[in-house]
Amino acid sequence: MNSQAKAARALPSVAPRSTSTPRVQVRFFFLPWMYRLVLTGCLGTLPKGGQFAQSFTFNLDGKPAGSFNGPAGGCSSTVYSQLLYRATGLASADHTLTVSNVQGGVLTSDLVIDFFVVKSTGEQPGSPTPPESPPATGGTPPSLPPASPAPPTGTNFIILDDTSPAIAYSPLSNWGAISRAAPCPSCATSFDFNQLQGASYHEIATAGSATVTFAGTGIWLYGVCAGTLAAGGQFGQRFSFAVDGKASGSFNGPAGGCSRNVYKQMLFRVTGLSRGEHILTVNNLQSAAAGALPSDLVIDFFVVDTGGLSQPAPPPPDSPETPGDDNGETPPPASAWTPSPAPQTGADFVTLDDVSPQILYSDGWGAISKEAPCAACATKFDFEQLHEGTYHELSTPGGTATISFAGTALYIYGVCPGTLAEGGQFLQAFSLNIDGGAVSVPDFRGPAGGCTQNAYNQLLFSVEGLTAGEHSAVISNADSGFASNPSDLILDFVVINTAGVEQPGSNSSTTDPKSQRPLNGTFVDDTDAGWSFSGPFGAISAASPCTECLIQPDPSKAYKNSWRDLSSTGAATLKFKASSVQAFVICPGPIASTGSFFRGVFDITVDGTKHPRWEAPDTGCSETLYDILIANVTGLDETLEHTLVITNVIEEGGTPSDLMLDYAVLSAPSTTAETVPGTDISPPPNNPSSQPEDSAISPHAISHIFGLTILFSTLLALL
Repeated sequence: MNSQAKAARALPSVAPRSTSTPRVQVRFFFLPWMYRLVLTGCLGTLPKGGQFAQSFTFNLDGKPAGSFNGPAGGCSSTVYSQLLYRATGLASADHTLTVSNVQGGVLTSDLVIDFFVVKSTGEQPGSPTPPESPPATGGTPPSLPPASPAPPTGTNFIILDDTSPAIAYSPLSNWGAISRAAPCPSCATSFDFNQLQGASYHEIATAGSATVTFAGTGIWLYGVCAGTLAAGGQFGQRFSFAVDGKASGSFNGPAGGCSRNVYKQMLFRVTGLSRGEHILTVNNLQSAAAGALPSDLVIDFFVVDTGGLSQPAPPPPDSPETPGDDNGETPPPASAWTPSPAPQTGADFVTLDDVSPQILYSDGWGAISKEAPCAACATKFDFEQLHEGTYHELSTPGGTATISFAGTALYIYGVCPGTLAEGGQFLQAFSLNIDGGAVSVPDFRGPAGGCTQNAYNQLLFSVEGLTAGEHSAVISNADSGFASNPSDLILDFVVINTAGVEQPGSNSSTTDPKSQRPLNGTFVDDTDAGWSFSGPFGAISAASPCTECLIQPDPSKAYKNSWRDLSSTGAATLKFKASSVQAFVICPGPIASTGSFFRGVFDITVDGTKHPRWEAPDTGCSETLYDILIANVTGLDETLEHTLVITNVIEEGGTPSDLMLDYAVLSAPSTTAETVPGTDISPPPNNPSSQPEDSAISPHAISHIFGLTILFSTLLALL
């Protein structure tokens, strides 16, 4: 059990994104060709009401090998002996498995290690990945999907069984290849081979994909919807599809899963394609929505309308030509991006620049602008073609940007990076989650080989028809499938159709800001020597109260029971070394004796560069609120000293502004800061990096993900 997890369990219930994860390394050797990773489970709701989530990724021999996401809202009770990963059929060679605990969601991901299980007999290579411990049951009871049409037949129709060499599975180690000849007695699911095409199927219950190459004018996909498990658990179904690299719809099974196994279930159909060769990619999607069931993709067979064409020869077994399956292959040549429609304009449309306080970034992003360019970055962009001359960039998988907005539609714009000067190429693979998965949004894929030149004002996502109100959108950078050509997410600006609804934290807002004290990071209290103050600040604490002050916050709710108070012109300055900084204040409620109020208005600069002004609601906060985030600046060089300045803005004739500074949080240790007891803060990610040797383009921003590394050797000769 790591010290961070122990300490975090005792913290309050609010668990916003974490900024670091401790690194643990364990090395050992074992003989069999198959292993399973079992962790002591999914922690239930904490005694004080807090909640952890689970978000892990796996890397086998330097290549992505899938991911695992527990229930988005965490487990209601602790689940033990939870199987998170399995790999089988390994070659006789040394291998390396890396398990990474991924932060960036609303809840902190907690990785609890219990034990590994190694088997030398009893399982055949290709065993499936569904966990032996049944998945959590969602709140919706299982049901049956509508009946599927019978598979088409005729002269030009052929069947591709799940074992066809025309189908490539990725990551291969996460898929189960199961048949009557090689069953899986330990699998959570159990199917009747007599009802399966060829008495075989492929199954995956983690993120992954299958790609089929075919020639013709149409294709159908048939699978199985897993019924309620014998142990009482339930799988769901969430799939997306792409034909020739373009998003082609999605599939969602019954919200509560299927009440019994449903065979020959049609999952996808497309007809009317041009007569020729095509590629269909099926993606299994895991949702972060609270109570969402893990998605289980069971592929039985495909039907192809050949249009009289012969099928393409399958690729060599060791070199699958599969987009998203990197086995030494390279993506196709880069191509031009078709210009996106112009951004929407009008009275109800507002534009959020990438530096807007309504957008919060996970660790690893580069914050780049004309005033703070990145000379070492592999990508180069024309600031004149960027909105406000700024952008955020991330090229490691798993990083996120969370957009809080109000309205009925959202449009996210970025840049498609062109071929680099040195000859390298970035790709684009992104996903979007709206309101925890309440709205289904197809994944975004740029040109299969990347863009030949920088494409500005690129529309990444368009979501319309939302209810008029507040929403949350989380855009994530995904794995491109090519180790030397990672996905590069460049966020430029966001357009919102407000439908007349006020934005969270806007100048005219009457909505209280949300309290959000971090669980991790290096906390710098207002009493720390790293702070300096100009103006008549009051130093107030439980030990030294201000009895004559008009606002009387509760010291027990302030960090370390203290704060600085300024209601006239002045500023607070913090010197620090870190890759990111957040500043938190107390937002004063109405004055008890008069009912009048103070309204906080603060200007923020870091190293002289202006960042978005923070403003309290027009009439102040409805009550005194604590842990209010007013500044969130990322992408800094942790080796340099930086200067944060928070200026209290006093506008003539306006409502008085009151700056109640509580604390700041850094992403790395500081010589002037005190670390939260029990946390283990590791060095943060660097700014976007330069291109490595041999044109193997590395991520722009090194991921802030640390993992458990297990080195093992498979010695078949000793079995």
